[in-house]
Amino acid sequence: MCKDVIKKINCSTALLLTQFPPPIILLGDFNAHSMSWGCSNNESKGKMIEDLLLQHNLSRMNDGSATYLSSASGSQSAIDVSMCDPYYSWKVHDDLCGNDHFPIEIHCDFASSCQRNCSWKLCKADWNTFSDKGSS
Repeated sequence: MCKDVIKKINCSTALLLTQFPPPIILLGDFNAHSMSWGCSNNESKGKMIEDLLLQHNLSRMNDGSATYLSSASGSQSAIDVSMCDPYYSWKVHDDLCGNDHFPIEIHCDFASSCQRNCSWKLCKADWNTFSDKGSS
């Protein structure tokens, strides 16, 4: 897929997220690969989804379970991604129900929260100030 098209999709999704008040649940067949949600490799669309999570303070709901079964090869992958504000639980149904994507069950559960993705942009840190404050 052309990088410009991917950027346009990412911008459209980000714009969509600004149009709705919380709580937000966004899920779909993004065909996005990232080891952080159970894929065996990382790809550019997966990185864009990870950036979207960080930019909008959303939680990744995926727990590493496969969400897709290829009828041709029998291989499984986690290409369906679910994102939300906290307080939702997520699980993959164990029956394909006649489809090649496993159904995903989402429940509102204020007693538990989604896994928060902690990440830091170390390249943007002000290390001089950090060192000064650490030594004083």
